[in-house]
Amino acid sequence: MIYRIPIHDVTPGINWRGPTTDSINLQRSIDKAGQKDPIRIATTPDGICEILDGQRRWTAMRRLGHTHISVITGRHLTGAARALQQLAWHIDGGYTPLAQAKALAHLVRVEQLPVPHIATSLGTTTRWVTDRITLLRLTPGEQHRLLIGDLTPRTALKMVRRRHNDTPARAPDAPPPPPRRHQRYWHMGHPLASAAIAACADAGHTHRNPHTPWAPVSCAPIWEHVIRADERQRTQSPTTPNTTTPTPTLTPRETHAIRLITAGMSQTDTARRLGVSKAFLQRRVLLPMIGRLGVTTTIEAVAWAARHHLIPLPPTPHPTTTPITLDNHTTTILRSTAAGHTVRQIANTMNTDERTIINRLQALNKRTGFRSRYQTIAWAIHTGQLP
Repeated sequence: MIYRIPIHDVTPGINWRGPTTDSINLQRSIDKAGQKDPIRIATTPDGICEILDGQRRWTAMRRLGHTHISVITGRHLTGAARALQQLAWHIDGGYTPLAQAKALAHLVRVEQLPVPHIATSLGTTTRWVTDRITLLRLTPGEQHRLLIGDLTPRTALKMVRRRHNDTPARAPDAPPPPPRRHQRYWHMGHPLASAAIAACADAGHTHRNPHTPWAPVSCAPIWEHVIRADERQRTQSPTTPNTTTPTPTLTPRETHAIRLITAGMSQTDTARRLGVSKAFLQRRVLLPMIGRLGVTTTIEAVAWAARHHLIPLPPTPHPTTTPITLDNHTTTILRSTAAGHTVRQIANTMNTDERTIINRLQALNKRTGFRSRYQTIAWAIHTGQLP
């Protein structure tokens, strides 16, 4: 249905590109024949009419002095669809490479959008999307050089790749590294969160909002002080075991979630089975559990739960009379995978290519009949083939 509303009640939307200067012919056409096509708008929860399509027509009619304009209503995009449309409209201009990288990382890591879907919506390739997200690995100084134009995105990408290739992979038997500074250091999932809250309370600051469970628990200077104190303690006594730290435990909800994930369920199906949303599962169940266990990935949490007998032995889909045994090569790959290493890191450690590692894992899944690496690792730990 077409409506006639005052032109001043309509405001630009997320696809606004700024004032247009190429609307002279459109103004002449509207002045001669009137508005033939209505513009498409959407009403926000605040009651504001935003333009979805028809920016040039709206600008031309305002310059001609029209007081009313014909509109049709459309669906107002929210969440991931709104962010994706905004990025699509400003992909050619208005967004710096770092702003594009942050927006793409938000769509991939928070909104859980597949990279091929994002690339198709933006009219680019998956390689372009992954390369843009890789720019977030630049140091603050390199990001500043990229922002002022001293570095091109292509040169910055080469610097990141060269630095990544020069970084040696962690040995499979090595202990997990301490949490990085930028890794969940601001919420309750970090092992030093209690120390940061206590230090901030001693300084007379309170930051945690009880109505926002995921709000920051302390300020940045306090966190820096706590992290540096922990680093000094690790440096002074790196081999002294901490006998006062109790063994972490899992809540019934966390145990149920880790069992469902190990059984081969996706995070969406796991959240539906638990009766919560996917965001709640990630932010209130998995992330605090991973931070409390001192690991960095979900697969490390699965291995920890299997070693503490919190996950039952997965039944083999293809039972055979001959037990399945693993050779040393496959055992090393599984041990590195359970430690949270990527395929590239495992390939660099074993001096082989990535395709060989992937083929080994796929062949093992085919022999055991499992669908995911979580089940394979839990099975290998329970059978004693993976320490």
